[in-house]
Amino acid sequence: MSIAFAQSPASSRGRRKPVDMQGNDAYSVKYKDTTALCLVGNVMFYHNGTIITCDSAVRYSEKHMECFRNVLINKDSLYVYGDRAEYNGETNMAYVFSPLIKVVDGDATMYTYTFSFNTLENVGRFGGGAIVTKGDNRLEADRGYYYADSSVVICVDAVEMQDSQYKLKSDSVVYNLDTDVASFATDTYIWNEKGEMVNASAGRYDRVADRFELFSDSYILTEKQEVWADSIDYKRALENAVLRRNIQIDDTDQKVLAFGDYGEYWGDREEALLTLRPSVISYDPEMGDSLYVRADSILLFTERLLAVDSMAVVDSLAMADSLAKASPSLNDLRQQMDSVATATGISTDSTTMTASVADSLHTAQSTDSVVVEQPTTDSLPAPAVELTPEQIKAQKKAEAEARKAAAKAEQQAKQAAKAAKQAEKAAAREARLKEKMAARRAKRLAKIEKYERSRAQQDSLAMDSLMRDSLLRHAGDELADEQFDGPDSTMIADDTTAIDSVRRIIRAYRNVRSYRNDFQSVCDSMVVLSLDSTIHLYLTPILWYGSNQVTADNIDIYTANQQITRVEFLGNPIMAEKIDSMAYNQVAGKTIEALFRDNEVYRVNAVGNGQTLYYTTDEATGVVSEFMTITCGDISFLLADQQIETIIWRGNPVYSIYAIEQVPEDQERYLRDFQWHGDKCPTVKQVFDRHLRPSRREEMLKKPQPEFPIQQSINRRRKRLTDSGVWRDRDETLSPEALEFIEVVKRR
Repeated sequence: MSIAFAQSPASSRGRRKPVDMQGNDAYSVKYKDTTALCLVGNVMFYHNGTIITCDSAVRYSEKHMECFRNVLINKDSLYVYGDRAEYNGETNMAYVFSPLIKVVDGDATMYTYTFSFNTLENVGRFGGGAIVTKGDNRLEADRGYYYADSSVVICVDAVEMQDSQYKLKSDSVVYNLDTDVASFATDTYIWNEKGEMVNASAGRYDRVADRFELFSDSYILTEKQEVWADSIDYKRALENAVLRRNIQIDDTDQKVLAFGDYGEYWGDREEALLTLRPSVISYDPEMGDSLYVRADSILLFTERLLAVDSMAVVDSLAMADSLAKASPSLNDLRQQMDSVATATGISTDSTTMTASVADSLHTAQSTDSVVVEQPTTDSLPAPAVELTPEQIKAQKKAEAEARKAAAKAEQQAKQAAKAAKQAEKAAAREARLKEKMAARRAKRLAKIEKYERSRAQQDSLAMDSLMRDSLLRHAGDELADEQFDGPDSTMIADDTTAIDSVRRIIRAYRNVRSYRNDFQSVCDSMVVLSLDSTIHLYLTPILWYGSNQVTADNIDIYTANQQITRVEFLGNPIMAEKIDSMAYNQVAGKTIEALFRDNEVYRVNAVGNGQTLYYTTDEATGVVSEFMTITCGDISFLLADQQIETIIWRGNPVYSIYAIEQVPEDQERYLRDFQWHGDKCPTVKQVFDRHLRPSRREEMLKKPQPEFPIQQSINRRRKRLTDSGVWRDRDETLSPEALEFIEVVKRR
């Protein structure tokens, strides 16, 4: 006989909702100084929209009861399974007890050791360790809270999380079961499947959008890079990252440090754009010297070129023959089909089968790769054989394999043709480079011969005895280190030297300033190419090295192993050295070239229309004593310890030498377009004013990744409890009686 109990009408008019109850049977028992009511069979409690079902219960008061066996608590989509529960209607708290408690909300499942639920606020609390799984995502923590209304789990202490792509470790994580968004506000570490690592003190991970948003002290570690920023927004699918404030990127592979307050990175293109006070440092720990660059915006990107060497042409042209030998012929295909026919009982004399194979291969014929053997027309067709279903299936399979092999052969032939075409282009390019190199060598040797012929006509100031050796040495150095401009820039040292297949480029735009211990510069735009180790300055560039200043339309700086080897000044170049506030040594020519050794200039060549305004100083007093003007074809300066030791004028030099007191008033003291810009020469602080963060690579590589000890412990406990029969992994929902009871209560 079913007995239903409800709070009295007087009490129901109170401020709190009543606790509705139902059971198959009931009886009173003595409890302390009062009586308690025992309910047995299909016991149900309903309060604050939450229903509790169990096998039996004891009602100690109108709002205090204890439930036993097969306890189930349900509200909306939330189900809690336990062996025993206590409910206090005054505090709206349900406490669940079991060797292992199971909580289910939709497709998310939690296992934990202790669990309580507030039926009014719809908030659960778990402790002692818990795991949450949803699809391929798993989450564990020592303790936390579950908000049923928003399907949010707050995990605290020893939090570890994993899905198919990432592992996460933190002290606190907020996970939304509906949106699959995990948020954190404490120091958190994240690893992806490549072993790359993300660290931040606040952020969120959106599994559906596959997006990380890191809000504070963000850090990324990859195999070759370290990235810092105040915030990072990273979309994995697009490999796109937006970085904001205090950005530092350390590319250990390219030995480049990049800085800025706003940046974007495109991983698929290996490009990065930095703005808002961006700067770049190109460093080499072994050389101990660094190049600092600052501009309004800086772009870093990578170009992948065709890697070719002198043997590639032969190898590529031979590829077609090798593919032809490797491609199956019709006889090979017939043999494959014969083996299938033998296994299935099909006669190998079937002309129909042979013809079908030949037809399927006919369109794939290639004179270089596949030789198709036509079927013999002299033999009479064999009588038709009635095939079994298994034989027909085997025949179709063999024909499909033959068509597949023919298609593969055709594809290989196309690849061979493409490779041969690429090899031809590479060979042509290599020939052009060699031709260009030979032309430059011939031009250089012609100049040397010209200099030799003019030696007899040189003035004693030319120091002819040094010319031949220095020129030959210079020519040999240049030919050994020859590098060409433009996208085809490279040096072919010998026939087996491979061209670099990757070119990394730094482009700086507007208000560009650079600083190195051995030179400084300003310009409107700068390009740094890793392929030929060159730095190109454009639009009113100015370069300073030591006490010298050079202006030109374009400046090209060539380096090797982070050291300058040569600098070319093109388009109205003027080189100047400040003697005092009024006196400047000046040199001009069509082009000016400075050669460096150990990062110090040892030779300067002004080629074509050479002009010199030069002041001589007294060695004892340092006072200017003479002024010289010289015009000629070419000029060379030989230096030691940054001091000029020898000047060589070539090509009919015309000169005048005046004592400083006797310089004519109408004598020009400055070359046309000369200006001294010493006040613009940047200092290292003007170029780089950032705080340099030390590497965290070693520290981060020692961080232990998630091992999920709580999940391992709970899984072992589940198995042990299930095997012993003291606990079962329940998944039942509300019974029809419980649903009817809820409807009855709601209608009251």
